[in-house]
Amino acid sequence: MLFFLAMSVPTIILGIFTASTDSAIIPQYNRVRLANSRKEADKLFSYVINTLLAICSVVSITFFLFPRIYIKVFAMGFSSQSLDYCERYLRIFAPVGVLHMLYSFYCAYCTIYKKNSMRVILSFSTNLIVVCALIIWHDTELMILSIAFLISELLCAVLPILQAGQTGYRHTWEIKNRDFEFCKFWKLFLPIMGGAFLNDIQQYVDKNLASNITGGISILTYASKLITVFDSILVVGIGVVLLPALSEVKNRNDSAEFKKITTKVTRMLLLFLLPCCVLLFTLSEEIISVVFGRGEFKRESINIVSLILKTYAPLIIFLPMQAVFARFFYVLEKNNIPFKLNLMSVSINVLLSILLLKFIGLPGISFATTLATLITIIVYIGVIYKKIGWNKEEINVRILLGFLILMSITIGNILVLKYFVKAKVLKIILGTFITFIIFLSGYMVIAKNDMKRIYQFVKSYIRK
Repeated sequence: MLFFLAMSVPTIILGIFTASTDSAIIPQYNRVRLANSRKEADKLFSYVINTLLAICSVVSITFFLFPRIYIKVFAMGFSSQSLDYCERYLRIFAPVGVLHMLYSFYCAYCTIYKKNSMRVILSFSTNLIVVCALIIWHDTELMILSIAFLISELLCAVLPILQAGQTGYRHTWEIKNRDFEFCKFWKLFLPIMGGAFLNDIQQYVDKNLASNITGGISILTYASKLITVFDSILVVGIGVVLLPALSEVKNRNDSAEFKKITTKVTRMLLLFLLPCCVLLFTLSEEIISVVFGRGEFKRESINIVSLILKTYAPLIIFLPMQAVFARFFYVLEKNNIPFKLNLMSVSINVLLSILLLKFIGLPGISFATTLATLITIIVYIGVIYKKIGWNKEEINVRILLGFLILMSITIGNILVLKYFVKAKVLKIILGTFITFIIFLSGYMVIAKNDMKRIYQFVKSYIRK
């Protein structure tokens, strides 16, 4: 626990500078590059990097010099020995915030020029370094592991910089505080930072409320793991493809095409995520039992975590959708809209969490998060309809009704399956198979063209 606490301090504090980095820089960079030149766009990128490098470096130095101050803020009540261990870990992890900032921005830069191979490689190789360190060295104090993690973060920072150089990037070592585009960047970036800060506040409130219930924080963490991991992977992947494509369409002033792409992306999200939501909701107990049901994870724990997972299940749709909707406005450089909606969502979530906790206990906190996110999605849809528009050929009443019918049929079939089949693993396997068959069959009727596109894409990929 001490190791992970020290590791999380730099990423939490400096994480506001790396939240939705691609959304902050890609649309503006593309606009400047097309309106002026790549040289001017690279200068803007350099001004931003130099400023953030200076800020993050100063903060990282304070991590190294005064680690105990930060540790006491994040973990009150630790013993003197525990504080000593945390200090040592935090001093090693002090540069992590700087390195992660460089990784995030230079990966975003490479994305602009469709160079994403390094991001993929690093997602595996960095974890491999840590795993190898664990296997090779037996280190009870985890100092070798800490150094291995730092080395992996260093690679994450350096290699994207080298790849950016290969694309033709040339860094300018200066900061022009009065440059128009530089000032505009901060005007666009501050709402994104504010949104990241609001999310931190929401998590803090949820955990603080849950701390009043025995094991509450752990229960919420276990139940949300499957949601957050899936959400982070999907949103990063969509951002890599979506932002450059939309920014190009926006710079051509093709509003009809912009509207068509945003609506199509929304429909594709529903296509992929609805089956996952159904599986998580109907097989929550079986999934938790198989994934976490061992060791000290007893039947009572499985029951409460699976109940929380049921209330979280719709978030597998809502969270990626909310993140993607926000990116629509980031491309249009209307970043104040996602910030206002995020503020609304967090406010509703906090109020509902406090209220529902009194009436239904711990599930009230998770249900409040899901309900607040749903309200935000509904408001987003209205704002998108007004500011961007919806393409009715891509999403209409017929398609939405078809989705609801498919969900109802699948839930009914899985409930019948659960009644006759007792083995948990078999339930998951058969339930997944049933869900796949029902949704695939339904999509061949209500989304036939999408299935053809996916088939052609898979077929061409296999041939390569």
